[in-house]
Amino acid sequence: MLVETTRFGRIEVAEDRVIRLEPGLLGFDEVKRYCLLDWRPGSPIKWLQALDSPSLAFLVADPFEFFPDYEVEVSDDDAGALGLTDARDLLTLVILTVTPSTKQVTANLLGPILVNAVSRVGRQVVLQSEKYTTKHAIGYTCQQAA
Repeated sequence: MLVETTRFGRIEVAEDRVIRLEPGLLGFDEVKRYCLLDWRPGSPIKWLQALDSPSLAFLVADPFEFFPDYEVEVSDDDAGALGLTDARDLLTLVILTVTPSTKQVTANLLGPILVNAVSRVGRQVVLQSEKYTTKHAIGYTCQQAA
């Protein structure tokens, strides 16, 4: 399918690359379909581009790239909603925020996005852990992440 986006212009997205978030991301319940795009070649950072809202895209990353000891407990309800039968099929993403003045990058470890990599169904969850916040510094600036 061809999708017109604000940041990337017209992009082609194969149907098997579409991630469906049910329900949508917190605060964006109405937007359900996304795809992952490279931020820079070789970077662990990606764009989660909304397919139904051309101007909506989030910087995301695999949290284990930056926080190897990060722990996500997937509830039975979440595993069922994702159709997850094998933990190896779980893709975990966290939304990144860039501070405009310093270009410092932080990760929302409290609200990861869990995706069944096989079915491409995902959902954002809120962890019940006091270890994590919405702004964990990843020790990168935008220039270094490239």
